[in-house]
Amino acid sequence: MKKAVFAFVAAVALLLSALCGCGAASGADGRNGQDLNIYEIYEEANSARREQGLEEIGFLDFLNEYLHYDYSYSSAESAQALMNRSLMSCVSILTGFGKSYGSEYYAGAGVIVELDKEAGDAYVLTNCHVVYDDSYSNIYADEIRVYLYGSDDITTSADYITAELVGATVTYDLALLRITGSEILKNSDAKAAEFSSDEEVYVGEPVYAIGNPEGMGMTLTEGIVSKESAVIPINLSSRYPNNPLYNKNYRVLMTDAAVNGGNSGGGLFNSNGYLVGLINSKAVSSLDGEDINDVENMGFALPASYVKRIWKLMRDGYSANNSHYGLRRSVFPAEYSYTSSSYFDSEKSRAVITDKVVVSGMGAPIAVLRGGDLIKNVKVLDGDGNVVENMPVTRYFNIDDALLSARAGYNIVYTVVRNGNEMEITTSPRFESCE
Repeated sequence: MKKAVFAFVAAVALLLSALCGCGAASGADGRNGQDLNIYEIYEEANSARREQGLEEIGFLDFLNEYLHYDYSYSSAESAQALMNRSLMSCVSILTGFGKSYGSEYYAGAGVIVELDKEAGDAYVLTNCHVVYDDSYSNIYADEIRVYLYGSDDITTSADYITAELVGATVTYDLALLRITGSEILKNSDAKAAEFSSDEEVYVGEPVYAIGNPEGMGMTLTEGIVSKESAVIPINLSSRYPNNPLYNKNYRVLMTDAAVNGGNSGGGLFNSNGYLVGLINSKAVSSLDGEDINDVENMGFALPASYVKRIWKLMRDGYSANNSHYGLRRSVFPAEYSYTSSSYFDSEKSRAVITDKVVVSGMGAPIAVLRGGDLIKNVKVLDGDGNVVENMPVTRYFNIDDALLSARAGYNIVYTVVRNGNEMEITTSPRFESCE
């Protein structure tokens, strides 16, 4: 019987007897300014803003504010520049398992989400299944190697950076790696990716995927967003791959950009060069339990709307616990149901889906939320009363995404409509362990 299944796409096992070769990337020295490129000027502008106590500015906003230049996707030249910059934000990853039994390596990809090039420090985001294999006694990789673009042929390059695992969650299929004091990073042209500020993507949006297919180094493929939100089950267990008890449900967006084994953890970028997702799986068919790669153009990515919050949760959790175990997230204190409707936004020429989210009676705390409450907005306030999140609820997952920014000592303010009256209800966040 032939059926469609979902497979995570980093399942590229490489048995390597040796890693050799060389490669290097260097930046301009800028001695008289003639060697400076636009990205170095951008970094200098942000350095000046930090000294003045101002927030850093995004690259595209920098072009508009300082150069009055609309850096859009309208020309092939600007598209090429954005894509090449995104390549500098992505890495190839090689993870080693079972050192005591003879190392087995797996290839994947990752995205640099925070960078201090002067110190040689960075945080790299990838999929949990790139660094996780429960068939070994130590379920997380014994060794993690990161390769920058230009030195990313893992079969020949010796210019790799050793990374430390500081966060991992099977629940979200995300892992956070930390690089410290790397000379390779200091002398590279690496860039940190910028997350999209939009909470949603739309069907038909142009996107491009960057990954490490088949462990052959970083490549780029183009496509569109085929579906803006879906939920798919994936079993990350190597020990019990056919046991449905180990299935996890992941919210994803779908793209027709080509992805293959080794693309896992790589970035999915929109036409303005912003990160909108992290590739984690593709659809394949199975026949008598064997995967058959005859399903085309069905790749899946974890949406940036929660990826950009989860990685900070992992970073903060590691700082508090000095371990990648013990990740805790804030959860909605009641069950809810939702109904979806759609309309066509003629101004932006796109279909828009909206949800009506209503609290159900079961589990709703008395005097906090009640059955029948229509949720309109979620606000997260830190211990000093500063607004951390102010999320209009237009899709059911907006609630869960906003709560990922909550920490101990914060308050959550729900704007609800109850019996025709709009009101604000404040409560403390409730936490649960996140596997």
